[in-house]
Amino acid sequence: MKRMILITTDFPYGAGESFLETEVSYYTEFDRVHIFPIGHHAGKMRAVPANVAVYKKKKEAKVHSNVYHWDLIRELWYCVQRRGWNETFLKTHLYRRAIDYYSRAYHEADRINKLLKEQGVQKSDHIVIYSYWMHMPAIVAVILSHKYPHAKCVTRCHGGDLYEERDKDLYLPFRKLIFEGMDVIIPISNNGKQYLRERYGKIRAEIRMCRLGVNIDVNDLTPAIWWGENGILRLVSSSNLIPVKRIERIVGALSQIYDIPIVWKHFGDGESEKKLKELCEKLLSGHDNIKWQFMGRVTNREMLEYYAKEKPHVLINVSESEGLPVSMMEAMGCGIPVMGTNVGGVGEIIIDKRNGYLLNANADSGTIAAAIGKFYCQSEQEYKAMSRYARKMYDRRYNANVNYGRFVDMLLE
Repeated sequence: MKRMILITTDFPYGAGESFLETEVSYYTEFDRVHIFPIGHHAGKMRAVPANVAVYKKKKEAKVHSNVYHWDLIRELWYCVQRRGWNETFLKTHLYRRAIDYYSRAYHEADRINKLLKEQGVQKSDHIVIYSYWMHMPAIVAVILSHKYPHAKCVTRCHGGDLYEERDKDLYLPFRKLIFEGMDVIIPISNNGKQYLRERYGKIRAEIRMCRLGVNIDVNDLTPAIWWGENGILRLVSSSNLIPVKRIERIVGALSQIYDIPIVWKHFGDGESEKKLKELCEKLLSGHDNIKWQFMGRVTNREMLEYYAKEKPHVLINVSESEGLPVSMMEAMGCGIPVMGTNVGGVGEIIIDKRNGYLLNANADSGTIAAAIGKFYCQSEQEYKAMSRYARKMYDRRYNANVNYGRFVDMLLE
């Protein structure tokens, strides 16, 4: 029997890990898919295919300080070698984080193994253990793989789970354990693949880049509509409202534009929502040419329906860091050009002046405002050419049928 054991943070609960909503429908080659979310499960459970079973965690795993395995001892020594005794044990307390991670991962793996045994999973089954993130779920996957020595163990890696520089302590626990325990590590961009090789050198696991993808129905495809002379420019952004997304720079850019009528809508929510709304009131209230609205969190399907109905002219993303933004894939699949900062894998999505504008990684509000002005000055012919190329890039690189088909084939190799 072909089985997949998928370890997520919360999927299919809540609204996070939305990329999996599409990917999970391509697991038809597996007889049974067992999904184990190890987070807090906030929100309702989303629909999953018939061959998928979901195992909700009943309570938070307790931290047991007596879990002192060789892997943990080695990790603590690794921290000392890299950061010194003072920083490991006193200044940043990395040791506490390492112990907490390993203890939680160890007990999650034990819980999952017991549930799999109850489901009749045999060590002789064709098993793929798949972690969607290269942090806690990946550690759980490696520990679990020790119980199934013939299983293939793989992990995707995206952004915050890949680039150590993004972490507040500049530390992502148990890199060595993951690199040695995984059969395949799967970054979602060439930038991520290059980062792994340059930062860590040669590692035991095979590194294979597999992009994410989105499905765009023909009903979502509508001709690009130019705003016309003195017409309204419709901007859209889609992300969590958190500091790393730098939405305040979009607000700042709009506050510097007085001669272009603009409607800006943002999709997504988060911790910064209240502050950003207050900033909009402060900076944009005197701009009769700027209309803005926060739309909240929506599903992927609702996002595509908005694109089809409202036909925005450009998607804008000015994040400080990214993996490979699915929001850009969705927009390009609908023929919408994209504008974004050159961080993470964004430079692989945006071909400057072909399907959008690629901005400097640290672009400030003035630079963003200038780019919006330049975009608005395009002729109808130029805009439609940019729209066509955006769709072409989607077909070539981000079509879910192609990308997830290849991904599942790789898992079953």
